[in-house]
Amino acid sequence: MGFLRKASENFIGLIFPSRCIICERPTDSSRHSPLCVEHAREIIAVEPPVCSKCGRKMFGVSVERLLCEDCRSTRVYYDAGYSPYLYRRKEETDRPRPLSELIRLFKYGKGRHLRSFLGGLLLNYVREHADMSQYDAIVPVPLHWRRYFSRGFNQATDLARPLSRHFRISILKRSLRR
Repeated sequence: MGFLRKASENFIGLIFPSRCIICERPTDSSRHSPLCVEHAREIIAVEPPVCSKCGRKMFGVSVERLLCEDCRSTRVYYDAGYSPYLYRRKEETDRPRPLSELIRLFKYGKGRHLRSFLGGLLLNYVREHADMSQYDAIVPVPLHWRRYFSRGFNQATDLARPLSRHFRISILKRSLRR
């Protein structure tokens, strides 16, 4: 069954090649990426030093106590956060960054088909940087009911599914209320 599916995907890819959602250049169909090779290279994992509380990249700071300015000056009500990839807003550059564009399309542009790619990025990062054995459940932050109604899905739940499957950890969708 897997062979037939792969063969049909390759055949369809020859007739209707996949295009980068940023620039319309052909994508590498073997990687199942919505981006061309050039734009895929622009998705950069956050490497240390990072804030020990929120997980954001820290630049030019003393590594004594790894807390960013925001976490030092604001009371934070969670144990830890992770920022897996560098995220730059469009206004910080002369053009949109691929990751911010993918997230924008996923959340607002009805790009739900991007969930497996974005969830895979998240899973790859978590496998390398987090010890998931200490967690009992994944709790996605709920959307307001109006936003859920307009989107038709909760993107946090969609992104949690690959983590849940891989690490065999339950997703608790109804544990929090907005």
